Amino acid sequence: MGDLFGSCMANMAILAVIDLLHRHHVWPAVEVGHARVASVAITLVAMAVLGILRPPGLAMGWLGLDTLAIAGTYLAAVVWMRRSPRSRFSADLAPHPTGWTRAERTGVRPAVLRFAFAAVVVLVAAPAFARSGQAIAELGGISETFVGAALLAVATSLPELVVALAAVRIGAHDLAVGNLFGSNAFNMFALLFVDAAYVDGPVLAAVDPAQATAGVGAILLMALALAALVHGVETRVRRLEPDAVVLLTLYVVLLGIIWTQSPA
Repeated sequence: MGDLFGSCMANMAILAVIDLLHRHHVWPAVEVGHARVASVAITLVAMAVLGILRPPGLAMGWLGLDTLAIAGTYLAAVVWMRRSPRSRFSADLAPHPTGWTRAERTGVRPAVLRFAFAAVVVLVAAPAFARSGQAIAELGGISETFVGAALLAVATSLPELVVALAAVRIGAHDLAVGNLFGSNAFNMFALLFVDAAYVDGPVLAAVDPAQATAGVGAILLMALALAALVHGVETRVRRLEPDAVVLLTLYVVLLGIIWTQSPA
């Protein structure tokens, strides 16, 4: 859970980083439709936090109704957004060339194969990440909550960072922002698979309540990023604004809170 909540926090820090690196031109350049994805991600994280804080409830087999509700909400949101009309701002937001040489079109098969290969590498490396994180927590006397929310989360968010930077570099700002908010929403959907793998009962009932701090932190960061994105879309202000700096500062503060409040 620390990894999932921490990854949501790290993704918002990445959003701030790419905006700072590109002189605050990213947030004003995306369509307001990302507010829908951000709202869904915030809702799903809030549902997960409530599932951790409330007393253990009903279950279907060993699956908690909380995780089933989160998965159902995610799928319903995907259908809703798939059928929603494109934003009225989208016509003004076509990517612009930035000097990168685009690869020639050679069909979809090579891209699918590269994607599948990269996914397999991540899949194979994931268990090693988990075991290494647990060893660091045990040998270093650090709480698993902090290791998950900080170390593992940052490590597992590196693909999002690379993808976001590459997307912004080619002018695909919406792809970068959508990837980060969409990743946060999918992180919560992934709880269904985590719950299925934990056969001793609902996984949220077994999570330490201290994890709620990371969950609330993710909600705060996404809410701030959402407000900044909507403001940028509506005003098109092209000047140095403190939104990204505030987002990064809050991220560091939240990590400090998790460090001090999490049990070892």
